[in-house]
Amino acid sequence: MQSSAAKIVSRHIKAEMVRNGKTQADLANLLGITQQGISRRLIGRTPFPMAEVITLAAYFGVDVTYLLPSEGEATRKSEQPPVSPAPIGGDAGSRSGWTDSPPQHASRAS
Repeated sequence: MQSSAAKIVSRHIKAEMVRNGKTQADLANLLGITQQGISRRLIGRTPFPMAEVITLAAYFGVDVTYLLPSEGEATRKSEQPPVSPAPIGGDAGSRSGWTDSPPQHASRAS
């Protein structure tokens, strides 16, 4: 079973997959693992190693900290809805309440 921080990383990666139109097969090929391996990471059976998080951040064109839990995020009660991470260059302090929609990126790395 994954820690709450690892689950948050998985949730952020899934959000980037949706935003970028990427599949589990795309990520598995990128990371050199099986599709079953990426599935296990995304559903919480296996945590993403930091090296893979770094690779995925570069692939999605986001800072690695964007995929990691924000301060206090890992300690929130699990029954509360998830909050989307703040976009790069955005003002994380301007978020209020929970959101079901992904954040709009101010800018993306090329």
